[in-house]
Amino acid sequence: EESPAPLCNSAGSHCPAVFQSEEHWCTNAMRFGGKGVARNHVQMLKASPRQTLFWRPQRVKAVILNVGHACPGANSVIRELVMMLYQYGCQNVWGVHDGFMGVTTPTAWLQLTPLSVEESHIAGSSILRTGQGNPPHVEMAQIFLKEKVSQVYVIGGFGSHKGALQIYEQLRGCISICAILKTIDDDFALLDCTFGHKTAVAEARRVIDAAYAEACAHRNVVGVVKLMGRYAGFVALHATLAARHVDVCLLPEMDVDLDACLRHIGELHEKRCNSGVVVVIAEGLSSKWQQCQVSHDGDIGLWFKKQLQQFFDRQKINARVHYIDPSYLIRSTFPDPVDSIYCTSLAQNAVHGAMAGYTAFSVGKVDSRYVLLPIQELVARSRQSVNVRGSWFARLMCTTGQPAAAAGAPRTALQANCNRQKKPSRRVAACAFGLHAARFLRGRNGTPRVAELLCAKHRQLQLGGFSKPGYGIPSVGRTSLGIA
Repeated sequence: EESPAPLCNSAGSHCPAVFQSEEHWCTNAMRFGGKGVARNHVQMLKASPRQTLFWRPQRVKAVILNVGHACPGANSVIRELVMMLYQYGCQNVWGVHDGFMGVTTPTAWLQLTPLSVEESHIAGSSILRTGQGNPPHVEMAQIFLKEKVSQVYVIGGFGSHKGALQIYEQLRGCISICAILKTIDDDFALLDCTFGHKTAVAEARRVIDAAYAEACAHRNVVGVVKLMGRYAGFVALHATLAARHVDVCLLPEMDVDLDACLRHIGELHEKRCNSGVVVVIAEGLSSKWQQCQVSHDGDIGLWFKKQLQQFFDRQKINARVHYIDPSYLIRSTFPDPVDSIYCTSLAQNAVHGAMAGYTAFSVGKVDSRYVLLPIQELVARSRQSVNVRGSWFARLMCTTGQPAAAAGAPRTALQANCNRQKKPSRRVAACAFGLHAARFLRGRNGTPRVAELLCAKHRQLQLGGFSKPGYGIPSVGRTSLGIA
């Protein structure tokens, strides 16, 4: 039926430019290496309202899940999901406490209205209790069918996306399932960023500033700050670059020589007249040191503090270690303006996609464009991490001045472009992101050219008498992933 999308002009009529169709797509930006090595490109559907809806708003029953750890901006996403669904005309919107675990618990379900979420965006943490773990996906799928749920919105990270995909595989074309990326670590490949990361970096910088002030205000004090980053050190890296006065920054991607690192900190402490030394360490580094996993319950911050204090005692250096772990403080804060706007756009585009009938998709920003991404393709990609031979790591080394040996970095870190591994060339991009797969090759004159377009076969999935052709992202009325 005709879309009642609320994006209209002052006269109340819809602007044709607001609506997009499956003919509106984009690719990630073209970049080429110095030796003609081409980057794989993907074709993605643009995220925006559709003029024709698959679901009738009056019959929609939507469920919102918040899975995993708390994250700045989760309340903003929940609020905008509810607001946009009601603006479409949906009156049956539910939230579930405790993530996936709450799906099988009737008392964990509560109805959400615009009034109940009106001021949720100015509060920290989440109005829907988060939860980890999940019951069997078959049970959750059966409950969604029993409750006649038509749309499921999952707010979560990598594991939550896998869970949403497994629910979709049980239902296959019965429910619109949309996942919204939530991770402070910002370790999803392909995406520009995930919500919560910028707020986490801003809050982490304030903590680093406090540690620096503490180290400067007291004689014989070294400040140690532990930041989030289980698999990737982007929060620690960006917060260090923003604060500027960090002396040592240790990331999960580094192979750190502990003894060399401790000696460097001791030398800095004496050189600076016993004050003003700050160390930032990411939590994921605990996987590199077996001793940390055995003691202190794997808490890398407490373990490193103990190692540093013992080193000072052995060397008879008069110094104390002041340790700060702001993890829960950062996770429970409300988003900054940039993240708040980003959360609003993600939530609104998620509802637009679900109302149009898409399923098993996620919403994100790729090269500054909001697009719809198949969950299957996102979880199939490996997590991105800090490239210790790249330019961002080179900036980190210049900012901290830490020696390469102590940081576990390549000695030629400043020559980032010279040390990059070669990428495979002339590969056909997977057709999971849109109508076609494109292969970009380098022309004879050194300029890129489109060498080939491969058209994907369209398949149909019958549902309730409706059938629609598939265009890359599966939907309630269509399914097509990859080149058939």
